Amino acid sequence: DYNFALQFFQSGKLKISVDAAGFMSTGTWNENEKQFGVPVQRWQSGSLHDHLFGWKIDMDILGTKNNFAHTQFGVVDAAGPTNTGGTMKAAFVEEVETEAGFKVSTSVPNTFRVYNPNELNAWGRPRGYSLHFEGSIYNILPPEHPWSRAASWSNYNVMVTQYKEDEPLLSNELNFFTPNEPIVDAAAFMDGESTVEEDLVLWVNLGKMHWPRAEDVPVVTNFGTSLDIRPWDYFDENALFDIPAKPEDVES
Repeated sequence: DYNFALQFFQSGKLKISVDAAGFMSTGTWNENEKQFGVPVQRWQSGSLHDHLFGWKIDMDILGTKNNFAHTQFGVVDAAGPTNTGGTMKAAFVEEVETEAGFKVSTSVPNTFRVYNPNELNAWGRPRGYSLHFEGSIYNILPPEHPWSRAASWSNYNVMVTQYKEDEPLLSNELNFFTPNEPIVDAAAFMDGESTVEEDLVLWVNLGKMHWPRAEDVPVVTNFGTSLDIRPWDYFDENALFDIPAKPEDVES
């Protein structure tokens, strides 16, 4: 069983959550195959597997002329009288100019941002929204593996492409019957087109690896993953403090 939740916050944030529960599919326990599963009941084995959920997010930030940026964080040399340590944390912003896919690193913080370069807030910053993954994985099988080809979108945490009417979905329910020749190959959507001031679509993978345990019987303990879509310089300040006290105070 999968539980999906969309939460809308008064700050302007949207949270997408996916939780897995229900009865686990098991096989026969074999001591010689303990790399691939664990005993969860007498003679029963729970196999290592993934739960992968794909989302199409069409983010039109104040129109369809949007850009996409990927920010990572690191350290630079910055010796000076106020910095005796000799180094400082810094942001490295990559303005993504062509369609691409990205994997989230758990060791290096990542921020992905869609913004309108022609719409600025009061502080001169382009108004946009950002993506923040919480506990999500990507498919670790090699790209040439049949399952990687059948669900090519799962090889990334997020792909950015131009919006197209003939690319409505990232997969097809029949893909796994012909994995080497999938009916829909989402990775093929990335064909080198521009992502600068274009109508952009984000193809997001919310994935979770499941290494079973005894406590998953008789019912799997709820576990899941989530994505925050947060305003990033979209407002001039925290929108939570700009909520009318009374409904009649809302401007029509």
